[in-house]
Order: sequence, then structure tokens, then C-alpha cells
Amino acid sequence: MENYYTAISLILLTAGIIHGLTLLFSNTTKRKWLKMAGIYLVLINVSLSIISVYALITKNFDLKITLGQIHQFIYILSALLPLFFIFNFIEESKKIVQTDVNGFRKLFSIAIAGILITSLILAVNLVQDKISNTFRSNIPSSYAQQVAEKFEARTYISPSGDKLPYRLLKPLDYDPKKQYPIAVCLHHGGGNGIENVIQIETSVWARTLADSVNRKKYPAFLFVPQCPPGSSFGGIPNSPEISVLVFEAIADVESEFRIDTQRRYVLGLSLGGFGSWHFAGVRPDMFAAIMPVCGGGNPEHAPNLANVPVWAFHGAKDSNVPVGLSRIMIEGIKEAGGKPKYNEFENEGHDIWKEVNAIPGKFEWLFSQKKD
Repeated sequence: MENYYTAISLILLTAGIIHGLTLLFSNTTKRKWLKMAGIYLVLINVSLSIISVYALITKNFDLKITLGQIHQFIYILSALLPLFFIFNFIEESKKIVQTDVNGFRKLFSIAIAGILITSLILAVNLVQDKISNTFRSNIPSSYAQQVAEKFEARTYISPSGDKLPYRLLKPLDYDPKKQYPIAVCLHHGGGNGIENVIQIETSVWARTLADSVNRKKYPAFLFVPQCPPGSSFGGIPNSPEISVLVFEAIADVESEFRIDTQRRYVLGLSLGGFGSWHFAGVRPDMFAAIMPVCGGGNPEHAPNLANVPVWAFHGAKDSNVPVGLSRIMIEGIKEAGGKPKYNEFENEGHDIWKEVNAIPGKFEWLFSQKKD
């Protein structure tokens, strides 16, 4: 699925280069603004192509993140392309409207000026929004800091030097002589960052399991990794993913504490829902059960999940993550001989946590699962 997305992206970038070259080497070069548009198109698409290919072949995760940020910045610059065509239109209009008929030329000029100003405002707003979402770190609110305090802040550093910030909550009354399950709780897209705080607020599974009642009822380690900006836990095309780094960090935690490796669980919502499907899809040997909410997986992984207990949730009217992404995984698992559990909320969209949380027996089911 990701390979198809990458191939299509490269085809579109190639088409953009050809378009730019057409503007450069056809009769349009007599029009300076179209010539400049051609140059701009070629530069943008060549740059994006080089970065995309290099991001595919490099194994350095930190470099992937940097390349992803550069890719986003160049993509932001591409939003300015329509301005060249607007300027060309203005230039052409001057040749067409040579005489002022009943004030038409004046009205026409005012209209063009309005279009130009509106376009500039929209372009600037788009650039500011993109920069804000891509490059600015999230500042934790007082509530985010409060809910994160219960969890210990840690950082895993891989042998190659890649860093993964994560939070860890030990079982209540932890006894080092006993073994405990581990629940990997993945945050939604609002939790991406590097400050190692906001992933708790944005992981409803982590917050729910950290409740004092649930900690007593379901003693377990809660492991909450944080995705860097521009990355994912996996399963999202054309996005650097950190699944291997997370698996390494889990192994590091397991080398330090008494954890039952037959009772690893992964739970996530939205971005974390994708990650839940992906983690178990690529490592079905590792997880005893998964609970993805409004996520999606790679249909090619469905046969891998035939023997992994799954309980998935999705809103039928989800406009952020199409419900079909969950349906196709459920059907694929069934076709492979699995028996997944699935709740679909007919009248709900992307925000379904209230409905999911109201379903009884979720955690009893989850913590009863164990690898053979």
C-alpha cells in the first residue's frame, strides 16, 4: 500500500517537472510570468523528488525526520505557484482591455486587484498554518503536564543514536518478584512532539488505564511512546515511521523490569489506531491482543493477524479516517480464518471515545488474552 502511494507520488512529481519544462520550452516563454512559473515548477518538483527518493533509501531515522520537514517546507513554497499565473493573467488583461468602456477597465482592474490581494492573504495564511503545524513544538498545557506527572519520563537511545521519548507507569504496588503485562498506549496525531509530555493527554487509553480504579483492577506497565513531528507509528503512507525504535524501547524496558512477554498489548486511537494495526501486522509474534480505534492497516498484513485477538472500533461517518480502512482489515482477518471483534457506530464520526469507553468488558477481554 505504501509502495503504491510512493510510486504515485513520484509519478505526479514527474508530471510536474514535465509541466514546468513545457512552460519553459514552448511559446509561453515569451510571457515572463509563465516562464518564471515553469522554472519554479521544475525546481519545486525536482527538489521534492530528490528528497522523496533519499528518504526511501536512507536508514537513518533522524535524517528521515529532517528530510520530512524539508519536504513539508518545500511543499509550503509550492502554494505560491498560482501567483505567477495571476500575474500573467494581469499582464494579458492589459493587452485585451485597451480602452475604457463605461468604466469597464477601472472595474476590471479593481476586480483583479481584489483577486490578487485575496490570493496573497490565503497563500500567507496557508504558509503560516503549515509552518505552525510542521515546525513549531507543542507547548504542554497545565492539564497535559498534570496528567503526565503520574508517568515517569524516559528516553530510549538506540545503538545508532536515535532517540525515543516515552512515559512509563509501573503497576500499583509493583512487586519485582511478579510478572506483569505491558500495555503499549499510542497517542493520536495531536501528541506528536519531542517534549515527552503531551502524549499522555492525547492517549485516551493511557489516561483511562492510569485511573486508580483500573490500576488496581488491571495491574500492568503502561508504556506511552511519543512520535516526533512529521512521523507516525506506521501504517500511514509516505510518513517516516518509528515502529522498530518502539520495539527496541519495549525490549529495553523488559530487560529492566519483570514483564510477561506473553501478555503484550497495543492500543491506540487515530494515528495510534494505525500504529496498533501496524505493530501487530509486522510483529504478530509480539502482541497478545490489539485494540485500535478509528485507525487503518495494510490489508496485506491481515493474514498475519488471523491468530492475534483483535477488538477494533470505528465511526461509520468518520471523515478523517474512512471507516472502510477498518472494515477491510476485519474482512481480511476473517478470510484468513481469524475471529476479530468489531464495533462500528452508525451515527458517529471520528470522535468516538465516549462510545468506546461506554462499552463494558473491554479491559477484562484485553487482559485475559495471552500468547500460546
